[in-house]
Amino acid sequence: MNFETYRIFYYTARYKNITGAAKALFLTQPTVSHAIAGLEKELGCQLFIRSKKGVQMTPEAELLYRHLSKAFQHVEDGEQSLRDHLSLSEGQIRIGASETALRCFLFDNLEKVQHQDFTVYFEEPLKTVDVLSSVENENIEKMEPFAETQAKLIRGNEELDCTVQGIDRDCELVHLYDADGGTIHVASEGIVLSIHMAQRLGVGVGGWVDVQVTYPEERITRVPVTAVMEQYMGTTAYMSMEGLADISEYRNVCTGLYIKAASGAEELIWKDLEGAPQVTGLEGRIAKIQKWRDMMGSFDMLIGMMVALGILIGLAVLYTSALISFEELKRELSVMLMLGLTASECLEVISVGQWILTAGGVLLGIPMTFWMSHAFAVSMSAKMFSIPDFADAASVAESAVLMFIAVFISSRLILRKLKAVSPVSLLMERE
Repeated sequence: MNFETYRIFYYTARYKNITGAAKALFLTQPTVSHAIAGLEKELGCQLFIRSKKGVQMTPEAELLYRHLSKAFQHVEDGEQSLRDHLSLSEGQIRIGASETALRCFLFDNLEKVQHQDFTVYFEEPLKTVDVLSSVENENIEKMEPFAETQAKLIRGNEELDCTVQGIDRDCELVHLYDADGGTIHVASEGIVLSIHMAQRLGVGVGGWVDVQVTYPEERITRVPVTAVMEQYMGTTAYMSMEGLADISEYRNVCTGLYIKAASGAEELIWKDLEGAPQVTGLEGRIAKIQKWRDMMGSFDMLIGMMVALGILIGLAVLYTSALISFEELKRELSVMLMLGLTASECLEVISVGQWILTAGGVLLGIPMTFWMSHAFAVSMSAKMFSIPDFADAASVAESAVLMFIAVFISSRLILRKLKAVSPVSLLMERE
């Protein structure tokens, strides 16, 4: 019997209806009925009891379905993983980013959210009790199981493919925090979304989303949004282990472990876990952070040089404009000096205009800065991440202060030039 026949049986059992199976497989109803009849003849037993409402599995069909559902779930998971890989929803990518992006996205996630040293992924869901009892290592300071499944979040016309991860309600190795830095605990019922996901779905705390899972069968559950965490990258939502069990079949099982190692024992634990049975993935957080920090190299020095260069350019522009005003008003300034005005009083003729233009530019630039920051954040946000508004009141105030300091310095330089000139020589110069 070929794979396609078992596929038809699986969808018929799943939908409990020949019409539903035919629509899902893009086949005609007679084709599905003929395939089922052929399978019953091949196996020598009746698989379905037909009725006006659909079909009902016989005990023999239920036995066959239990085995086939696992196989087809692996097939569907493989297809989904391939689609996610091709669409960059999962897989391995190499990231090139500025220091700002690294601090905003990667380091915030690795240093603030994740407190574990290792993340272990299992080949298939395992009973939590068995996992915790089987992992015995004196170098492990703390272990916390987690379970995760692929899901789709639906809110009105908006849909978002994501990973829903179930963690303990008193989890210590995954620290979720809100925009004010407060700790978020997953509730027994409800889901915690990132800012990125909440913005994509247009929902906030107190709202709801429909969570669609496909394992072991397709199911949609309406779940309240209990919190929004300050995270702009990735599409991982968090629930309690009990909450995840309510919307799926992950009851008393886990798909991975978070591990906190004793001080200095990281390498020993890595050797013990690497290649262990049922372990398909192993990640070390500290090594990943160090690798990215080494990769950044001299970024801090480079950015400092760029800031200093920007300040010098701004000062040069202001000084040049003041110097142009000085050259244009030479004769007027010489007359004022001969009339007994001091160099500081003559400077006011040049500098007052500069101060007015600077103040006007700052007042006009403040709303433009916030608007451009928001426009840039909206335009650069993508499926996997959101860009936060990077302009805040403190940075704008610092820029304004630097601008006024630059005007003051340029005025002092022009004042020195005024004190060094001779009124008579200025009058004798030809235009």
